Amino acid sequence: MTLHQAITVLIIDDDEDDRFFMEQAFKTDSPSTQLYLAPDGQQALDLLGSTRPLPDVILLDLNMPGLNGFEVLKRLKQSAHYQHIPVVILTTSDADTDQEQAHQLGATEFITKPTTYDGLSAIAQRIRLTLVK
Repeated sequence: MTLHQAITVLIIDDDEDDRFFMEQAFKTDSPSTQLYLAPDGQQALDLLGSTRPLPDVILLDLNMPGLNGFEVLKRLKQSAHYQHIPVVILTTSDADTDQEQAHQLGATEFITKPTTYDGLSAIAQRIRLTLVK
């Protein structure tokens, strides 16, 4: 088994199944990955306030109750404490307007959620290899 650099990831998604499968994809790709999970935007921001180390990358769903992904992204990128963290939008949307707005607000990448576990695994690997320095 190849050892990978340990990374820390925050997954923000209101869908429990999506959080679970993404968590499993990261654990399969790199078992040393430290994961934080938040079911909504406000809990994610609260968690960030007490989490150390800060995540190396944040995966953020757009469509959530309360603070939606755009609102969370805006707050993250306006914060001196969190603006350096890459934020990957991982959502069911494939709308050009959502992609444009996400990039304007500072998202590092916009990914439409795949429909297979293999697709999620590929995302976990790509994030570890390309977004985390």
